[in-house]
Formats: sequence, C-alpha cells, structure tokens
Amino acid sequence: MASSLQSSEECNRLVFEAVNENSTSKFALAKSTYSVIQILTSLIQRNDNGETPLVVAMKKKSFSVMDELILWMSANNVYSKEDFKSMFLIIINDIAHHIPLKELIEYFIKDSFCSDNLDNEHCFQFIGQVFINSTSMSRQEKIIALEMCGAINLLSENLKFPEIFCWKEAMTLCYLPQDRDTLLPKKLDVHVPSEAFSVVFGSAVEVISMEELGLLQHDMDSLNSLLDYQMFIRRLKIQALLVIRRISVQANLEHLHWLYLESLLRFGCSHFDQIAPSFSGDGKILMNTCQLILEQMDGFASRKFSNVFFKTFQLITHFFVMTVLNPPNSPERGELSYTNLMIPTKFIASINDYFDSRDGCDDEDRRRFVAYACVYLFLLSYISPRLTNEEKQKLEEPYSHFIRNFSPERTTTVLHLAVLGRERNLVTENYEVLQTLQLMLKLGADPKAIDEKGRTPLHLLAGLKRLHLEEYILAFKELVNAECHLDSAADDGETVLSILKKTLMRYGDDYVHPYFVSLINTVLPLSCYAARVIRRHGIPFDEDRIPVHLQSLVACHSAKDFAD
Repeated sequence: MASSLQSSEECNRLVFEAVNENSTSKFALAKSTYSVIQILTSLIQRNDNGETPLVVAMKKKSFSVMDELILWMSANNVYSKEDFKSMFLIIINDIAHHIPLKELIEYFIKDSFCSDNLDNEHCFQFIGQVFINSTSMSRQEKIIALEMCGAINLLSENLKFPEIFCWKEAMTLCYLPQDRDTLLPKKLDVHVPSEAFSVVFGSAVEVISMEELGLLQHDMDSLNSLLDYQMFIRRLKIQALLVIRRISVQANLEHLHWLYLESLLRFGCSHFDQIAPSFSGDGKILMNTCQLILEQMDGFASRKFSNVFFKTFQLITHFFVMTVLNPPNSPERGELSYTNLMIPTKFIASINDYFDSRDGCDDEDRRRFVAYACVYLFLLSYISPRLTNEEKQKLEEPYSHFIRNFSPERTTTVLHLAVLGRERNLVTENYEVLQTLQLMLKLGADPKAIDEKGRTPLHLLAGLKRLHLEEYILAFKELVNAECHLDSAADDGETVLSILKKTLMRYGDDYVHPYFVSLINTVLPLSCYAARVIRRHGIPFDEDRIPVHLQSLVACHSAKDFAD
C-alpha cells in the first residue's frame, strides 16, 4: 500500500477527482491503491469550499460514484467498526449540514424509476444512518426523513425481510424525546377520499402511535404461512403509501409527490403481475390505482411526472386488452362496462391540454397516445351494443374531441393505426377493423389525413397482406366512400392505386375480389386529372388563385418532392 504524506495527498486528489468527474474508474483506482483508513481520511477532507467528497458528489449529482462510495463503506463495515465510527460520523454530519433534507431524499429516489435505490440495501442502510446519527438535522427533519426512509424500503420490489426499524426510530423521536423536549405527535392528513382512493386503500389508516406500531411488529412476528406473509406485505405497502402521501402533502414538495405517484404505480404493477386479468377483485384495485394516479397529475409539468403518466396509461391499457383476451364465458373476463371504460376516457378529453403544459413531451409521446386512443376506440365499439344512448354519448364526446384536435398535420392518426391494428399488435384477436374505423369516421376522423410520409390510411390499407379478407375489403370501401382519393400521392410518389396494383400482383393467379379489379380499371373524376396536370406543370395554385377547398385537392395529387 502507498504511504507517507505524499500518498495521502495523492489519495485525496484521486477521491476528489472521482466525485467531481463522477468517475467510478478513478474511485476503483483509489480502492486498489490505498487502504481503507486512507480513503476514509480522504472522505473527511474538505475542498476550498469546505465540502467533503460525499457532499461534492451529492451537489453535483454524481450518483454513479456516490453509489460506489456507499457500497465500499458497507463492504468495509464503516457503519459499525469502532476504528471507523468517528470518521463516519464526521462524514454523516457534513452531509446533513450541507445538503437539505429534500435533496437527500432526492438522491435516495433518484431521477427515473427510483428502482436502483428502492432496492439497494446498502443505500438504504447508509441513508438511514445519516438520518439517525446526524447532529445537524432538526428533530422534525429526522422524523420526516426516517418515516420516508422506512416507507421507501418497504416499497422495494425485492422485499424479502420487512423491517420497520426506521419507523420505530421516528416514533421514538415523536413520543419519547430526550432532554424534556416536547412531544411531536403525527398529524394525519385530513381529506375526503375519492372513490378510487377508497377502493385502493380500503379502510386502512396510517399507524400513528407506539402501541399501533407495536401491534404491527407483533403481527409481523406471528406470520405462519406464505399467504399470511403475502397479505402482510400488502398491508405494509399500503402503510408505506399512506406515509409518503401524508408527508408529500404536508411538506408540499414536488419530488415527494412524484415519489408517491411512482410508488402507487409500482403498487398497481404488482397487482397486474399477480392476477389473472379481471374487472373485479385485484383488477378493480389496479384500475382504481391508475385512476388515482391520473387524478393527481394536474399541475405537475416535469418530465418525471410525464413518465409516470405515460406508464400509468400503458398499464391500464394493457390490463384492458389482456382482460378482453379472456374467453367470453370465462370467470376472469367479466364484462367491460361503461364505468370501467370511463376511467381512461375522462383523461383522453384533456390530453391535448396536458401535452401543451408539459415539458419534454415529444412526437413519440403523441404517437403513443394515438395508439392508446385507438385501443379504447376499439373497446368502445366492442361494447357499444350494450350501452345506453346516454352512455355512448358520454364516452364518444371525449374521443371526438381527441380525434379532431390532438394530432398535428402530417402525423399518424387513429385512422392510420386502425387499419394497422393487427399488424402493429396494438389490439387483440377480437379486433374489428371495420367497426372501429366506422366509429372513428363518425367521431370526426379525417380520412384524407396524411402521416409523416404523406400516406393516407387508404395507402396503408392498400399495402396490407390481409387485404383479401372480407373485413378489410369492407374497410377499403368505407374509406373510398368517405371520399379518399385513389390517385393521391404519398411523399415517395406512390398512389393508392399503384400500391393496390402491387399488392394484387402478389396474389398471382389466385382469386382477386372483383371490387379491387373494378378499382384498378376505374375512370377517375375529371377533377383528379386536372389536379395532377396543375401539379405536374408547376402551375401556382396557392393564395387566391383557386378556391381554398380545391387547394388541398391539388396538393394531395403529387409527391412531396415534386411539389417542393
């Protein structure tokens, strides 16, 4: 091992470079070169700003090297060895002195799905030690921190041995203060629970006293079977969610509210993983968990919240599709009802406002929601015969608004996806192309809308291998009757007719439906020929040269490259 003053200075330099540059390789070099005591000594040194390396790492959000430092301290028993304890306490107090509580918790949950730290036992131990041993935090801050620490640990996906010692420490600080400090009892959040909240949490209330926590520990020690264990774990997770919700409301911190919603999402996902999809029982809890998340998204515009929103919609959409996949008479299937479908539908109505107010929402996010809407429109057409006229109207209005306002020009629309439903695996084998397409047209979908490549839905339909199937033939007729132009050109110059001819050629001598034969040989309207002549010869047609309604007709009769 290196030694002497020069070696210590070199170790200090290497450790500070590691945290400043978020370099795990430089910290690995320090570990292989210097002793534990030398590295610990470096971790209590200060830079020109009076900051120790771990403080620098947290301020710079050097999470990779931070994780390595914590893992190293755990592996070397820095928390418990007497030889190291004094230096460890210096490190802890320096962190608590320089880093606000909310930033400590932010490190704990990190930026994205927080799975790294929720499931990181070493991180959990370290942060817990910071909260317990700090002399810089106020008593109230310690209580909040320990409650959060305990709740986050219990929400771990890989929880094997539940532990509530952080909650015990917090409760002790509340009710058994030292030096005659006043009691700091929990103040529960008083609110009128929504219907979704009541379904998810049932009659559960947060544990608020030492006696109640003792009963919780007693129940934990008395578990006798796997089923008892599973039910108790769910009970603990409910408690953890209640704790995080209360603190996020009382502290009014955005990142804690995000953690609450993210934790709810995890809770919902755990139900999906463990159940046969059904609209009752755990399926009902899953749906209402998603509703509870979506109800609380308003007012939060950061990308982290957008990710929760997207994943929640993905979860509930997948759940609906999987449930409808069950055989019609199976007990798991149940009936997709107006009430169930209204859960995602009421958020579809305001989705455009949501996108306008959020940071970081891009074209891919929009395409994703077009796909979700396509699925729900299929489900709406699927259950439509069982709905009353009033229920149909209430469900159709949000989708009509979405269809007419959500997709910008030259983007994939619900009609494009409707004809590609099975090709893109967007929906189930029960998917009905014609009925879904008819509903979309009824609700205001533009059959002439073009996607990013200048293709109308009819362009896509003309190229499908399944075009010979009856439902696709009827869908083709539906779009033609909606005044889609057979000779409209995509950006590559291909028209609907040219694509159709290539598709039919693949059938060879096999049977070709007479309808398509008639289209191939059809005589187009004179207006179409006139439009093509105007574009072919580059005759200006914008501004007031021809009526506005004819300008779009001319524009769709030539490839983009030619038009430009």
